[in-house]
Amino acid sequence: CVSRPLAQLVWSYGRKKPTKVLQNAVQAELYRPLNMRDCRKALRLPENGLFVGTAGTMHPNRGISALFKAFDLLKRKYPDLMLVLAGPRHIDIPNDPQIVYLGNLSEDRVPLVWNALNVAVVCNTRNEFGKYCFPQKACEIMACDTPMVGAEVGSMRDILAGHPSEWLYRPDDAADLIRAIENRLQDSRTNYTGVKTWSGIAQDL
Repeated sequence: CVSRPLAQLVWSYGRKKPTKVLQNAVQAELYRPLNMRDCRKALRLPENGLFVGTAGTMHPNRGISALFKAFDLLKRKYPDLMLVLAGPRHIDIPNDPQIVYLGNLSEDRVPLVWNALNVAVVCNTRNEFGKYCFPQKACEIMACDTPMVGAEVGSMRDILAGHPSEWLYRPDDAADLIRAIENRLQDSRTNYTGVKTWSGIAQDL
């Protein structure tokens, strides 16, 4: 199973045979810390300012609307704040000069996005997907050593175990997401642990 919550669901159905949890991982040669200014330049973004954002599929069932609401309020307090988005979209993105949509990028350019941000956001909501998925992007962000906040649902508490609980926010709660982002704009510590590579996952298997 790709996550511990999914394994628990499988067990609840009465499975008796052994079950193994193999989470998602990252390509170590691709997802790594890079110079923020260089990444912004490569993506044709302003070199200065505060950037928050996310990359990956943008769909109504992923809780992305909370990020839009939070940003709309945050930009009034932080005039140089920009929201950077990338990935396939199945939603309408607000028409705002401070929101940059980079489109559906090739995988080798996704690390540029994570490294260009001051705070990366892992959106999710309390639905079946949110409860049982393993958010690949969280591993990518950690491997890039970028400050992160994530919706407190499914595997995110496990992923950030041992890190401050303030890095988590209540799903679909824009006010709590604002609190988490503002905290991370001030507290940019990372010290992430437990980031798995695919070769490490293969050894576990």
